[in-house]
Amino acid sequence: MIPGISLDSTATIPNPSQSACENCSTPVTGPYCANCGQEHQPAKVHFRDFVVEYVKSFINIDSKSFKSLRLLLFKPGVLDAEYIQGKRASFIKPAELYLFMSVVFFFVVAHVDPLTLENSADLIDKTNLDTIYASKKISVNELSTSFESKVQDKLPTFLIAVVPVLALFLGWLYNRKKYFFVHHLTFSYHFFTFLFLILLPGLFSEDMAAIGLFALFGYLLIALKKAYQQNLFITTVKASILWMTVILLLYAYMYIAVNYSIIEIKNELGI
Repeated sequence: MIPGISLDSTATIPNPSQSACENCSTPVTGPYCANCGQEHQPAKVHFRDFVVEYVKSFINIDSKSFKSLRLLLFKPGVLDAEYIQGKRASFIKPAELYLFMSVVFFFVVAHVDPLTLENSADLIDKTNLDTIYASKKISVNELSTSFESKVQDKLPTFLIAVVPVLALFLGWLYNRKKYFFVHHLTFSYHFFTFLFLILLPGLFSEDMAAIGLFALFGYLLIALKKAYQQNLFITTVKASILWMTVILLLYAYMYIAVNYSIIEIKNELGI
């Protein structure tokens, strides 16, 4: 018997790499790495393992999305309160939820109620439009196509800008030290996600659109009360300010996007 060496045929040679994370080399004591979170798996991954991992990831994402949307729709402010308290792992990230719903909303808008010259007439500077028509350098159909394309091109800028703008307003209204900008940003993402959801039925009916705007105020009131924990009177005042701010932002975007697109067309035509 040689000291330190076993002659037992059932013994295995220890492999140091088996107890270290394959991703960051941190020692692993459980099924997941405490440093990077990667699951500790054998070096050789079979196709079956890949399929199982894919299904688990899909179910996990779907579960998070369903839970987040359920709270967003039926328990205003709860999702925000959970995030403020640091409970984030069970929910989909606010930015991801917002981007997904914005894509869905504007896809529906483009096919159901596109922003055309006809339904934007109240926002357009008639002088600019008359100048284009008088020039006879472009047909009505060509003008409509160019107009829709240019307005839609401005949507990403609006989507990027509007969330932090509302978050800044929230920071002004709730300037207590216990809340940070990221808390206001989270609320803003969730609010605009709800806005997209509530406006979808309004694309098919003006009555539903009006109901949606009032429902938006109700949601805002309840969500602010739950997330920021102030009394009802103060919350109502702040909800009213934010509600009017959002409506003004939406109208301002529509007005600027529509008229700037017309000006761009004039410049392209050399008018």
